[in-house]
Amino acid sequence: YAYDKIKKDRFTIVVNKTIKSPFSFLNYIFVEKFPGVDSLIIEHEKVHARQLHTIDLFILQISSALLWINPFMYLLKKELVAQHEFLADNYVLSNTDNHEQYLKQVLIQLQNNFNNSLASKFNYSLTKKD
Repeated sequence: YAYDKIKKDRFTIVVNKTIKSPFSFLNYIFVEKFPGVDSLIIEHEKVHARQLHTIDLFILQISSALLWINPFMYLLKKELVAQHEFLADNYVLSNTDNHEQYLKQVLIQLQNNFNNSLASKFNYSLTKKD
């Protein structure tokens, strides 16, 4: 897949048309299109990168693998992800006057994720007979 890399400050924005929802990994921010993605969404992802949320999730994944029998690990992961999102949203909302635009962008991202994650898709290659 073809992709472009754009350096902005200490972050690298990776642009690829196959990315359906923006996300970050360490100092990399992955988006479908740039500058088509709202700058407030980029700021949201920068917060995740700055606060090293990837490291938190990595440690939690290792812990979950080692303590797989403990049901509280799954609850902890769910709460940690929610906390990360709260921190990123809170930072963006406290540093912009354009709350309505940010909330619209968040809703668009949620709608995209909702449509992708809950839809049942028919995969032709699995049912094709040769």
